[in-house]
Amino acid sequence: DFVYQKLAMFLTTYTRIWRAAKQAHIKIKNHVSRLRVVHEIVSVERSYTKSLSLVIDKFMTPLREKALLPEASIKTVFCNIPEIYKIHQTLLQTFEERLDAWSYQQSFADLFKPDLLLQMRDLYSKYINNYDSAMECIKTFKGQENLAKFIRGVEDYECNGTDLVSFLVMPVQRFPRYTLLIKELNKATDKSHPDKTNITNVLAQLERVTQFLNESRRKHSSQAKLEQMVDGTDGIQKYLSVDELMDGTKLEDRLGDFIMEGPLILLSSPLKGGSVSIYVFLFDGIIFFAKHIRRLRVNLRLLV
Repeated sequence: DFVYQKLAMFLTTYTRIWRAAKQAHIKIKNHVSRLRVVHEIVSVERSYTKSLSLVIDKFMTPLREKALLPEASIKTVFCNIPEIYKIHQTLLQTFEERLDAWSYQQSFADLFKPDLLLQMRDLYSKYINNYDSAMECIKTFKGQENLAKFIRGVEDYECNGTDLVSFLVMPVQRFPRYTLLIKELNKATDKSHPDKTNITNVLAQLERVTQFLNESRRKHSSQAKLEQMVDGTDGIQKYLSVDELMDGTKLEDRLGDFIMEGPLILLSSPLKGGSVSIYVFLFDGIIFFAKHIRRLRVNLRLLV
């Protein structure tokens, strides 16, 4: 009996030590995984902030100082990048301070505060909605020799071959990138960790912000197309001035995504013969039929 008691005590002690060692191993593994992801988030933020700084210091400011580009075009191309850069400078500083004081129980996702994300949402919405206009403006640079030469020089010698367009698309991709990084942090975080709730909340907030940005860009693109149509059509103004359509909905709410535009030939019946040429603007919720009445002017009707 004495031997069995000693053996039982030994096995109990061994089992307790083994479980403690296993838990410690898991804890260390999770700590290393979280630290690796946090390092990646900080590194990506640092690289992004540096890229925004390059756009301002090497492109926007010299173009303005050298008067190579009109002020209106500078505002179109670079939009509110200085404001975006400023907020990311502050965010990067908070990231680095948290990393410097890192410990196993340290949280990180709480740095994405709700009021900060709302502020970023508004800044990025303005930038993303302007992005297509910026790209159209850049297309005109090729015909301006001095301007094109300056931009190529900056791209080759100051930016290691990275072109201006590659820099300007970075803000458009920013929130999807944050979502991927926080999802990686979520995978590396144990359920019992204090940061788990923060991560869950931030992922939900990032999803809402991303949906807002996508919807805002969709509405802006459709509205921009509608405004473009006004420049070449007669008859559309009465639809734009109508508060509600026949079914009680607003025109802007019924537009949906702009899909395509182009000429359409309507064939008459076999007995009558002939055809009618019209021009169609197709949105998700509305079709505009335009009949040419003179060069670059059309009489417009809509079908909802």
